[in-house]
Amino acid sequence: MCGRPWPGCWRRATSGISMRSGVASGKATARTKRWLGIGEGMADSIADHRFVPYIQLHEFEALLLCDPPKIAEEYFEYEEQVRLLESSLSAFRGPEWVNDHRQTAPSKRLEKHVPAYDKRLGGPRIAQAIGLATLRERCPHFGEWLGKLETLGQQGPA
Repeated sequence: MCGRPWPGCWRRATSGISMRSGVASGKATARTKRWLGIGEGMADSIADHRFVPYIQLHEFEALLLCDPPKIAEEYFEYEEQVRLLESSLSAFRGPEWVNDHRQTAPSKRLEKHVPAYDKRLGGPRIAQAIGLATLRERCPHFGEWLGKLETLGQQGPA
């Protein structure tokens, strides 16, 4: 829970995104409000243009799910299982939204389909193979944060 650690944390609203379907529902889930609100509340509270918080709703592996064929390139012996993993992702709006249960979190999905997956070794290699352009395109929250970081040098002191 947010617990109101930063001013405005609970007041932040979103356009109404359904976690699973990605369909605009007219009201955002409490989790989505907290997720977006925490980062925005932190930024408002710190009030320094150089402080650009990034709160990732789910774990690192969610980013890797944006391009499953790259997972299969790293773990080629699991190509068929990666195809099954990819087909299971169609119920979600995008990789940043994959996580509907403790046993189906991004890392758990990856470990189920690719038992040899190693977060410390394979994870960074897969992310590098995916590339920032694809990560930005398919993970808009992550891409927006990167865009903010890139403009820091263009902004003057607040």
